[in-house]
Amino acid sequence: MKIGIVEPALASPARGNTVSVKRWRTCLERRGKSVRVLSPDELSLKDALQGLDVLHAHHAIRTGPHAAKAAEKAGIPWVLSIGGTDLALDENGKLDPRAADSFSSAQLVMGPNWADAERLNAFLDSGVAFQRVRRGVVVPPRALGVRPHGLRGLLAGGIREVKGQDIALDWFDAMDAKDTCQQLNLELLFAGPVIEEDYATTFSRRIERRNRLAWLGSVEASRMPRTFARSDFLLNSSRLEGGSNAILEAWAHGRPVVAKRSPGNVEMLESAPPSIAHLVADRPEAMDALFEWLQRLAAADSKERQRRARLARDYVSLHHDSEVETDELLRAYERARS
Repeated sequence: MKIGIVEPALASPARGNTVSVKRWRTCLERRGKSVRVLSPDELSLKDALQGLDVLHAHHAIRTGPHAAKAAEKAGIPWVLSIGGTDLALDENGKLDPRAADSFSSAQLVMGPNWADAERLNAFLDSGVAFQRVRRGVVVPPRALGVRPHGLRGLLAGGIREVKGQDIALDWFDAMDAKDTCQQLNLELLFAGPVIEEDYATTFSRRIERRNRLAWLGSVEASRMPRTFARSDFLLNSSRLEGGSNAILEAWAHGRPVVAKRSPGNVEMLESAPPSIAHLVADRPEAMDALFEWLQRLAAADSKERQRRARLARDYVSLHHDSEVETDELLRAYERARS
């Protein structure tokens, strides 16, 4: 099978879209498939799709409109995988028209959660053919060592409103006001490129000259293991997630996860053991529950932290191994071609 994957424009080695496409290509080629990665602009080039059996566009808004035209012209089926902001609603509770059109015209829509199909069918006039393709991760053969003391969180994601760095800072400030941060010796690291300039400026002002907060800037995927090694847990405060690579990578490296109870995060974390996954609700008392969870982690000795690390790695290996993801991708491609 010859597969074309359309990667969103403005891709960066530090962004989740790039990480996902790279993983898909590597795993598919390992199965003997031919994979051609294209940008939206390259779809208009002569013979860009020649010889392909199926076109896979990742991100309905950024690649869907281009893929729909190119696939129709080439006479090949195309599938669409949901990107992180594709299911975001405007002030009127509507999907972006570009996303809605792309979802409606694709032969098959792929998403990491069954709830994605429910959301789509609730906001589109006609239903879509949907298949769940779980996000996968390549679990490294050896776990990172655990830090024996301290409590340092890591929030990995582009600096933009949907990623909710401001929400994480609100949580930190709420605990800091009660001296919780000092009690726990809590620190937060932020890693990610600037995506929205105004938002990044506000974010930068909020953390400057605060000795428990630090922004590492853009960190490429190859450097993330070293960044996880400096941390004790991953923090995800996104307002909306399409299926977080960072959460799976944290578990694969033996780090537990704290995440905002938002679409995408709920489906990924709600079935995981409580010691490696904690969801933070939009309620005042949620800060007390978060403090208690962090307090237990801070008090854990090396033996307990190693137990959590093994549990996280076992869980992600069972439910989100990249080979399972590849199986589901191939089934989706075959379904679109039939």
